[in-house]
Amino acid sequence: MKKPILLLILLATMASASAQVSSETEAIQTAPTSLSGWSFGVQALYSINVLEANVAYQENVRYVAGDGLGFSLNATYNVQPWLAFLGAIEAMPKNYVRYGAYDATTNVAGLMTQAKNMYLNIPVVADFSIGGKLRFHARLGGYMGYWLTGRRQGISIPLTSVDPISEFDVPYEFDSRRDNRFDAGITSALAFSALCFNRIDLELALRLDYSLTDVQKQYTKYIHPRYNTTVLLTLGAAYKF
Repeated sequence: MKKPILLLILLATMASASAQVSSETEAIQTAPTSLSGWSFGVQALYSINVLEANVAYQENVRYVAGDGLGFSLNATYNVQPWLAFLGAIEAMPKNYVRYGAYDATTNVAGLMTQAKNMYLNIPVVADFSIGGKLRFHARLGGYMGYWLTGRRQGISIPLTSVDPISEFDVPYEFDSRRDNRFDAGITSALAFSALCFNRIDLELALRLDYSLTDVQKQYTKYIHPRYNTTVLLTLGAAYKF
């Protein structure tokens, strides 16, 4: 009598264990993973841009950083738990402020000129990361871009003693002989991300874009190159598929 009872207990135990293993396997197969596959997201960008220029030959002229807001749409593909590739399409401001005398780009004599420039950027980077749901990222790659629009705002000094000091706000008129609207450079970043609800990645990143292209062409002699260097603080979210 005891043998049939023990046999029944053994069969019941084996059936329960088999059902548990099957349930866990199904849960593992259906649960989303944070370390592989595609994710798509959106980011808000806050940029601080400096125009690197040699002004030693320009008396009383200096450039200081300008800031602005932009956004990006990005896609990430994870190929390893520690390696991913990221690409994005960005609307990025690269603004700066110029203090000094006559500004040939606006045909006015400016005490102060705010240069507001919007670029279309396409960065592609390799993303190296460690951690679990909380991850630390280091990124390195390159970008290409195009100078979309420009605007100049500021305060003009009188050209004669009877003219008043006035403000100006004019769109920037591109000159194909002078302006280099193509942009390319190196980008790097450090970021922290947090995985929420197994599918939503929240991220905060600090990034540096270093342009390798001059913003102007060599349209005349003695032109000194000018390059944009941009620091960005980004905040965004991505959905994992």
